[in-house]
Amino acid sequence: MIELYDVGRVLIKPFTDGYKFIAEHGEKYISDTKALEEIITFHRDRTKKISQWAFNYLNDAWVKAIEDGKLECDPDKLVYDDVIPRFEKVKANGDQVYLLTSGSKKLTKFLLGDKVKYDGIFVAEEWGDKNNPKTYKKIQKEMEYEIGTFFDDKVPAIQAALDGMTGYCKMWIPKLKDVWQMTSYPQLYLMDRRDKVPKDMVKSLVKGNRGKVFKINSFDDALEKYLSDCHDNYIDSWKRGGVPFSEFDEDF
Repeated sequence: MIELYDVGRVLIKPFTDGYKFIAEHGEKYISDTKALEEIITFHRDRTKKISQWAFNYLNDAWVKAIEDGKLECDPDKLVYDDVIPRFEKVKANGDQVYLLTSGSKKLTKFLLGDKVKYDGIFVAEEWGDKNNPKTYKKIQKEMEYEIGTFFDDKVPAIQAALDGMTGYCKMWIPKLKDVWQMTSYPQLYLMDRRDKVPKDMVKSLVKGNRGKVFKINSFDDALEKYLSDCHDNYIDSWKRGGVPFSEFDEDF
């Protein structure tokens, strides 16, 4: 099975030095004035949204500033202490670790450093907005519906993952020698390290039996619960009440 992780505020602390640097020196690194204005507005007020288009400019600017030695990026200071133990435990359980980020692959490598090991990465520039259910549907299909859980720090992203990952998929059943339509239920974790998201907001995300959403403050909150229960529950979900795929339209 695959675990999918957001990066910012889930694996790393807020990169405040990066935003501050761009606010002060952005004109040297970002040529598009509208993109720079959107980035600075987002830096000053995090309740404001930033488009993927503007964030791409920010990614490139950070990478160039880091490579030029103008912007310090120390993974030992940025990466949360519970990340490496979490990944090591997941890998020991026989599962894979993938990342989903609005940043670039190169920037993610700078931010996480060499100590954080993962199996693959999806970047929003290539796969789509993290707040769009279609993004998760595409990724889930790409990974042959092996993604059983997802961690993010934003409610809209969790909602999109819940909508995009929950659904039907095709699976070949060797013993039956037939393709069956199976139901895929995600297990989602809202990482709220500062404990600011109301629990009622999390409960309102789940409608019926579409999966589970848990609010956690660290990976320690999810570690034993997930590793002891989630994997088996996820496999069981594939086995519940399937019907031959031939009885359904292919476009589902």
